[in-house]
Amino acid sequence: MPRHPLEPLSLDQGDSIYFDSIYFDSDMGHTLISMRQEDAVVLSVCTRVEAA
Repeated sequence: MPRHPLEPLSLDQGDSIYFDSIYFDSDMGHTLISMRQEDAVVLSVCTRVEAA
């Protein structure tokens, strides 16, 4: 069964996730929480296509 888009998701080291604005509201906030004592290192890349 597919996950609900708003259901929390736990990622392990080396995992990745893709947020597509077609399926998700790109204006909606996202929360990233480290589940360990150490801080997590996160790389977030955002792009926007400019109108021609």
